[in-house]
Amino acid sequence: MKNSKGFTLIEALTSMSIVFMLIVITLPINNLIKTERVKLYDRRTISFYLHDELLQQLDTGRMMETKIYTISINNRDVNFLFTNNNGLLKGCAKWENVKQKNEEFCLYGYRQQ
Repeated sequence: MKNSKGFTLIEALTSMSIVFMLIVITLPINNLIKTERVKLYDRRTISFYLHDELLQQLDTGRMMETKIYTISINNRDVNFLFTNNNGLLKGCAKWENVKQKNEEFCLYGYRQQ
């Protein structure tokens, strides 16, 4: 038994347990990263849409008291709300993200005469 050059059972089990531990740790982290990536992508896309809609509302020149409508962005229903507050146009977008949590993002615009 002194010249045994192969792996023992304990060495094989130890190496397999290390590999399984790495797999068990990385799979949930990978899933979390994918979820956060989708969440940030949706947030960025919706903020771009809100910016464009706010500029379009400011460009029309007619600042109404309140305007509400819904647009589907990335298979998500996004509610846009525009309100006029003392010359400032406030635009808010509300939607439900990937984690089924409600999110809101607001921008303000001012039209110079």
